[in-house]
Amino acid sequence: EFQSFLSRGQVDAQVPCVPTLGRIDTLDGRLLSLCRVVAFEEALEAHPLVRKAEQYGIHVDIEGLAQHYGLPTDMLDITGSFAVASFFATSRWDTEGGRYLPVGDNAPLGVIYRVVACILEDRQPESFHLVGWQPLPRPEQQRAFAIRMKPGQDFVHDLFTTERAYFKQSAAISHRIWKEFDEGHALFPNDPAAQLSMQAQELREFTETQMASAWSRVEAWECRRYTPERRASLEVSTRITVISSTALTWNHLDVETRDDQLSHMIEDVLKRVRYRRAMYL
Repeated sequence: EFQSFLSRGQVDAQVPCVPTLGRIDTLDGRLLSLCRVVAFEEALEAHPLVRKAEQYGIHVDIEGLAQHYGLPTDMLDITGSFAVASFFATSRWDTEGGRYLPVGDNAPLGVIYRVVACILEDRQPESFHLVGWQPLPRPEQQRAFAIRMKPGQDFVHDLFTTERAYFKQSAAISHRIWKEFDEGHALFPNDPAAQLSMQAQELREFTETQMASAWSRVEAWECRRYTPERRASLEVSTRITVISSTALTWNHLDVETRDDQLSHMIEDVLKRVRYRRAMYL
């Protein structure tokens, strides 16, 4: 059944609590990040399993996929699983090691945020983003939902009717939860999409179409228009290069392309789909 409560865990209370796009301080940084998001989303649309899912009439949430593969967007992750939220509330990303590690006894207070799903959907339908199952693994593993946010909005504001529970960190408990999720690997399987997202986060070469889409998103976020001269100046400052064809492809990655196998993968998932109880009334 549809979860009554959705959660978000953090190892400390970020003030304000905003999506990754809102944490980028400079305009040229936001432009470059959104160029990378657009390029990655375009690659996702070309993924053989994504295309096969769409042939079956399954809605594929490309933006939700990009969000859960680590690209900076205007969405904030929440989850239908309290256990998943607990992992993110007790494990911190280690940039040098490129992995999650459990926090210790002396860490700041952790926090679990909670929202009531039906209230959020009723009051903020434009904000509520049900990602759910997707053809690629991360959203399913993380029981994925998201909240789309606007500049200046704070997740803990009354707008989202967010409840908060703070707790003292325990090294023993953090380590146990970390191990239960296979040191984070259960939530972040190293599939080809994860490898491509890492490539996307280093990109500085984009097509004209990708640039136009990225500029549209920049202007929507900034709530203003930019002249061609200002655009050109920002593109130079970010060392962006315009190319004729996309730099992100699935070539040389271990991606299934056989049509019969793709159909089998989709049908295997559809066998596990069940009607909600309301369908039987």
